[in-house]
Amino acid sequence: MVVARVGLHKVPSSTGSLFSLAGGWVVVTIVAAIFYPKALFTLPAAAYFWLFLTGTLNFPIARFLNFNSMKILGVVRANPILANAPLISAFIAIVFLGEEWRWTIALGTLTTITGIVLVVSNDMGSRQQRAESQPEPVRGAATESRGILERHPILVGYGSAALAALAYGTIPPLGKYVTTNYANPLVASVYTFFFGTLVLAIFIANRVPADIRVSPPKPLLLVTLGGMLMSVGVIVLYYSLVKAPVVVVAPIFALNPLVTMLLVHIFLQRLERISPRLVLGTVLTVAGVAIITATAGG
Repeated sequence: MVVARVGLHKVPSSTGSLFSLAGGWVVVTIVAAIFYPKALFTLPAAAYFWLFLTGTLNFPIARFLNFNSMKILGVVRANPILANAPLISAFIAIVFLGEEWRWTIALGTLTTITGIVLVVSNDMGSRQQRAESQPEPVRGAATESRGILERHPILVGYGSAALAALAYGTIPPLGKYVTTNYANPLVASVYTFFFGTLVLAIFIANRVPADIRVSPPKPLLLVTLGGMLMSVGVIVLYYSLVKAPVVVVAPIFALNPLVTMLLVHIFLQRLERISPRLVLGTVLTVAGVAIITATAGG
């Protein structure tokens, strides 16, 4: 996400998402073709429906919203909101898998909400941060609603991050179902990336040429590289879901904002600033998610 963030500084979100998906699909397809050439073409018919659903929800929807939130807010401010995706996974486990509601879940929810309030208030209370969160104008790009962004950039950014978290939260249960019943994690990754790239390309096909013309080559390359790195994360996530329950995997996955914040502090000090309140809010958000999902897993 840190690598993609650098590229998104000068690339529209939708086209950046497409390049990242295409790069990720190339990586997973090459690896799958080497290790599982036969498995790529022997899936049952029902598998393609679930793979299409997972790929569409994960990539054209969730990743676009993710990239949009990063472009507007920056990766440091968007990540604590995205870290709430495991809450959705835990909710699904409680409602549909019969997990018990416990007092520790309430404690985790309160901790998470406190963290979110700190993160959001850190941004909303500073005019300087409002100005910095505005995406740089991309002349000729037709990928974003400039009027809404100009009037309510923070609202759009946090709204995108929240919707991305909601979409991402449904991916572990879907991934668990697909990898358990239909395809190994690597083959599943190939088709989810493929369907995600295809659907997104159909929806933004008329915008891509203009966006490419106004996007410098280096940022496009960085966004693509970020997508390749993300593809490794998707593969590992699917493999972990084969070996462990969703509610065990989710809190570990939710630690990524802390890693991201460390990398941003090291490499992106010119693009983003980290305040003590932001650090505390991120830690509380991740801690709350971990409490809830670990409780659900117990």
